[in-house]
Amino acid sequence: MNNEEKILEILVQMQTNITDLKSGQAQMQADITDLKSEQAQMRADITDLKSDQAQMRADITDLKSEQAQMRADITELKSEQAQMRADIADLRTDVTTLKSEQAQMRADIADLRTDVTTLKSEQAQMRADITELKTDVRALHNKMEKGFQATRSEIVDVVEAVSQKVERLENTIKSVEDVTAQNAFDVQLMKRRA
Repeated sequence: MNNEEKILEILVQMQTNITDLKSGQAQMQADITDLKSEQAQMRADITDLKSDQAQMRADITDLKSEQAQMRADITELKSEQAQMRADIADLRTDVTTLKSEQAQMRADIADLRTDVTTLKSEQAQMRADITELKTDVRALHNKMEKGFQATRSEIVDVVEAVSQKVERLENTIKSVEDVTAQNAFDVQLMKRRA
């Protein structure tokens, strides 16, 4: 192989190397372009992540504030619940007291009714006694009119005594009627209160 052939071979090899270098350079430029694009995308992603992180921090702050408010609300509700329990206990005590008072009032009403019944019975007996006394007075008066002059003075005394007794009985009956009316009024008043 002469020198020209060697030179030609070297030139061909150099040309091949230059072609390979150009091809490699083009690939490198394409890789650089891809890397720049990826870098821009990464920067955009980083910006988005930073924005998301800021939003998450704001959300965490809001959640902490809501949590603190919820704790305050829970404390207030517990206080109100304790107050309601105390109020319920007071109401139960009041109901027990009212039931006891109601039972006592019913017992008092029953006693008053018994008293009224007794007074009515006594009143009826007194009226019967008055009727009997009036009959006796009429009988004595008739005897006086028939000429029992000898015993006139005695009869007059008896009549006066009987009249006085009748008057006393009538006054007693009036008192009993007043007491009966008062007891009836008290019974009605207790019924309304019960």
